[in-house]
Amino acid sequence: MKYTQALYHMGGMLMLVVLLFPACKKDLGGDSDRAAPEQQMSMSREKQIAGISREIAAILEKVYLDPDACYEVNAAIYAGYYEDERVLLKDLLYPEISELYALDKFKKFRVRQGWFRKLFYEALDKGVYPFLKSQLKASEFNRQRLLDRDRSGTDRPIATRPESASSAPMVNSVSGDLIFSTALGAAIYFPYSQNFEAVYKNGVAALTSAPIAYQTPTIVYTDREADAGPGKERYACGTRFSLTACFRQVIVNDDYAYGRPTHIVAVGAQPSVVINPENEAPAGAVSRVYHGMSRLTQQLDRLISLTGNGGGSEVKVARVSAYLTVKDQQVTNFSGDVATVYYKRGDIRNKRWKRIYSLWDANWQEENKQQVYAVYEDDTQGTKKFKGSLSTTINIPGKPSLGKSVGDISYEISVTTQDEIITQRMLDRYSYLRDAFNSQGGSYAPDPDDFLPAGKDWPILDGGTIWNYTMPYRIF
Repeated sequence: MKYTQALYHMGGMLMLVVLLFPACKKDLGGDSDRAAPEQQMSMSREKQIAGISREIAAILEKVYLDPDACYEVNAAIYAGYYEDERVLLKDLLYPEISELYALDKFKKFRVRQGWFRKLFYEALDKGVYPFLKSQLKASEFNRQRLLDRDRSGTDRPIATRPESASSAPMVNSVSGDLIFSTALGAAIYFPYSQNFEAVYKNGVAALTSAPIAYQTPTIVYTDREADAGPGKERYACGTRFSLTACFRQVIVNDDYAYGRPTHIVAVGAQPSVVINPENEAPAGAVSRVYHGMSRLTQQLDRLISLTGNGGGSEVKVARVSAYLTVKDQQVTNFSGDVATVYYKRGDIRNKRWKRIYSLWDANWQEENKQQVYAVYEDDTQGTKKFKGSLSTTINIPGKPSLGKSVGDISYEISVTTQDEIITQRMLDRYSYLRDAFNSQGGSYAPDPDDFLPAGKDWPILDGGTIWNYTMPYRIF
């Protein structure tokens, strides 16, 4: 033990000597990252993420001067493989195992595949990027593990599915890896990307002839939880006979990103999930209730976040039911499926409606007197609770069999969120079916496919809050 401690202190002294005598060379190359693993072990995860983010942003300043490389990143984002206008860095660096690169939607952009990777590694090799180099070394192990080698030794991707990007097992699911992890992996986030589609979807030629603000997006690194942060904005400098590219520091917030293309080196990306529409009517008689259309009118996440909570909002729509719960027991989980609705910052800012029509209750039983419509914004940290009681049909313990009676059951359900609960609405079955078509003090949501005759629509609920929605039903 003492010998090990002596080595440890000696190593610390050697490290101090190295720090006191800086290298004469401007570019230290790969030697500069030898101490990074030890440094990172003693750092918090947030500091590691911030360090990697700064280094990626610095490299992007060089890579984005090439139109093909910048176009490849934008194409990966516009392909929509991930929710919320982003792409993981691992897709751009390892296209041979990327499911995104196998999508037909991505192939239609006809990018110069792998060009971003080439320029990124060239810049990486020439510079001092200790955090990123160390993390990429660790990620290389995961890359090799995820490759499927055929008998000839040729690398081939695990997945080559054509168009669908749902919830299949992901190649970026390695936890704790700041490159391959879905939740923590480095990502490039393009807020308000919908505002700039006209330029970025028309090929590299359109990009090279566009204004300089479009040719190279403003680049922001992540080192805080905030709605504003420093970014690097490209501008033309030099003389009119010898123009070159320079970058100046600007403050980036929502207003800035709404009007000028901005790439934020962010944390994590969630693969897109398509809510399957109902194709067949049920066999028996049921009363089916849906979460119909909805909109969110207030940003609930930061523009910039170290914890993976930045960008758009991930809203969970759930149901609390105590039907046939044993007397004196407490409900601690939601009933049925919890629907996830993603809102981009542009959706929220412009108060856009989204048509969802996910099942809220596949069959609201007549004996199930009351249920709760529960909505919250999902985060990576923080806890809130849905609490209350329901009056419904419950089971009464007895012999030789259970009996039934109407009674009250309490519920307490914990969710992971940093925000206040969005909606906790008690619904009485009789009142809901009676008043479902009536105005709730607001307007109606136009929808040609809402099960109703022409000229009729479902009323908007909770119109005066940040969460507006409809709750259609069908009786089969």
